[in-house]
Amino acid sequence: MAASEQWKDFRYWNRLGIGAFLTLIPAVGIAALIAQAIPLLSPLPFVVAALWVGAFIVAYFQIRAFRCPRCNQPFTVKHSFGTNSMGRKCVHCGLELYVDA
Repeated sequence: MAASEQWKDFRYWNRLGIGAFLTLIPAVGIAALIAQAIPLLSPLPFVVAALWVGAFIVAYFQIRAFRCPRCNQPFTVKHSFGTNSMGRKCVHCGLELYVDA
């Protein structure tokens, strides 16, 4: 896979995670208003919250597992149990975020 395609995938997962994080409260609030108006939809806020949290978790692990286009090592972590650096450079080779390898 070309470096630009890898960065496109990374950007997609990054934006999905940010979007899921930022829209969780409004989405659950809207679902709660709908559930309040229609009694049969009372579990809707819980379903919406589970979907949003699930999307955030999937995006987080996709970003965590992303491999650097230059060195093919995990971009954001030094080892399996390490914390995410979420920096703008590869923790192994220093490749800057979104730069072609």
